[in-house]
Amino acid sequence: MSTISLKEIKKVVEQHKKDNNRYAIVNYLTQITFTPENEFYVRSELGRSYNNRGDHEHALKQLLWVDQQEQGKNTSTQYHLAYAYLNRHHYHSKITLIDNQKVLDYSNKGIQLDKKYAPNYYNRAEAYKSIWYYTGDPEDYQKALADYQTYFKLSKDEEAHIWIAQLYAKELDETYDEQLFIEAIALLEKHLKKGEYNWEASRAKERLDQIKEAARDAPSIIPIPSYIANWQTYSDELYGKPCEIKVDEGLQTFLPITDFQEQVWVAIPLKNVSEEGLIQDAERAIIAKIENALTQKLAIENAIYSGYIQKNGRIDFFFYSNPIKHLERRIDQVMYHFQQYSYDWEVNKGSVWLDYTDLMMPEAVMA
Repeated sequence: MSTISLKEIKKVVEQHKKDNNRYAIVNYLTQITFTPENEFYVRSELGRSYNNRGDHEHALKQLLWVDQQEQGKNTSTQYHLAYAYLNRHHYHSKITLIDNQKVLDYSNKGIQLDKKYAPNYYNRAEAYKSIWYYTGDPEDYQKALADYQTYFKLSKDEEAHIWIAQLYAKELDETYDEQLFIEAIALLEKHLKKGEYNWEASRAKERLDQIKEAARDAPSIIPIPSYIANWQTYSDELYGKPCEIKVDEGLQTFLPITDFQEQVWVAIPLKNVSEEGLIQDAERAIIAKIENALTQKLAIENAIYSGYIQKNGRIDFFFYSNPIKHLERRIDQVMYHFQQYSYDWEVNKGSVWLDYTDLMMPEAVMA
């Protein structure tokens, strides 16, 4: 596109804004040739428009340039940067520890620049809510709640009531409290009574009802049988591949355990393996930390750790349990602190103890 005046560019962009056409803004501005006169404006609008259409990686590229030119002194830019880091993982993965910290950093900076600019409190609340999901620290929960409340006080945006109710729902899912349930429902009522369908409020109400029902029907916790652990580690071959197996042979003393009929399998690809696909000494220490952390965290849900199988560049940890209510969160809470590793998990039902007896236990022991 030939060079046109900044005035004309602004005129076209403002019309697209009136039409609420964020895609048209991006399509138009990406054809503009930068000049000293227009570059700052074009990059600023591109960054915001990319954010609005969910293309947060491209938004960051533009907004980081803008922030550098502004020397970090524009509270609105701080908000848009925090928003991009907060949401760039939204559709395909959970937010990372590094990005969460960036959200906090930019939000804090924006709040320092202008304590009455409400959107920065929203971003910071979302970051604290995410951190609380992983840490379980009540202080992080209270920080998220306080920022949502401040956002509403400054913006008068009633959607904040839905976000607070959603936060309450996450707390209720951990520890049910009837009074907190009543407060959460009350926050949603004004949206539900308007007569217009509000998807977020309806979903939040549905989730709260599910949590209340689950708390009412929750089965009693079945204690882990008392036994003496007997850990053994040995080398073997499994499906034609060399492997290393660590197993608690003490569990065999009371098999089958009829109450523990779900197998939780957590798989982690290794980063430092031999030509045979087995773990190297340099990686053992950090894998042991992950093993201990998973064991401690899943013990909260009364899961029995039976050991691991390590082969073909991967280590698989095996646990046995009753249905675990917060399984995904417990695993995420552990792996949040080991973000250099990818991971997968699965729950198997049926003859799950066959993996213990037929794959993990040495034949001589089971004979």
